[in-house]
Amino acid sequence: MPIMNKIFFLIYYLIGGFAAPLRYEHFGAVGFNFCWKNKDVNELCAHMKAEETGLAMEHIACEPSVLKRMGEHYFNYPMTEKLKNYILRIHNECRHRIAGGDEVILKSKKKFPIAARMRELIWDDELAYVAHTLTERCNIESNNVCRATPRFPFPGETKASKMTNTEIKAMDFIHEVLNGFESQSHEIADPVTQMHLHTDKYSINSHQLS
Repeated sequence: MPIMNKIFFLIYYLIGGFAAPLRYEHFGAVGFNFCWKNKDVNELCAHMKAEETGLAMEHIACEPSVLKRMGEHYFNYPMTEKLKNYILRIHNECRHRIAGGDEVILKSKKKFPIAARMRELIWDDELAYVAHTLTERCNIESNNVCRATPRFPFPGETKASKMTNTEIKAMDFIHEVLNGFESQSHEIADPVTQMHLHTDKYSINSHQLS
């Protein structure tokens, strides 16, 4: 769908953490109730402190107003299975090249060290719901809002935005952003091997707005 004179955002989460056991008594057909006012939900964000106050952050899925709305929400591109698979494929192909030591860094002409246990990304619909809530605020300054889920208490976030006065299709924007993120690996001057806590599952989700 072509759209003109709008700011587009692609927001997605790359999650690495232990997949904690789900507590199904708090789940319904649509997943976790982030506004369930009991000990479990209160502790969901207890470990995430706001930079300015040092207090526990409010969860964006329960209190969207904690993130100031910076524009008018216009359109959500449908997150179809085809689009989910496309986003996963782009990320996993890039990770596979880097993990296998095949990716040559343009700046230094060096290769990344071979990764020991780089896991394949999977899709998580609960994180996708959190990302959807974020995008509806039309604000990418979301550092002081809680985005944790019961399975992934330490979510990471990468965002992109673009302003254009010309006609643009949402899918073209998504393609441009994902390829732009992939190219950032070539800006690394000297790749080094780092130790990371091993996890069994990684999850990714995406949502965008205009």
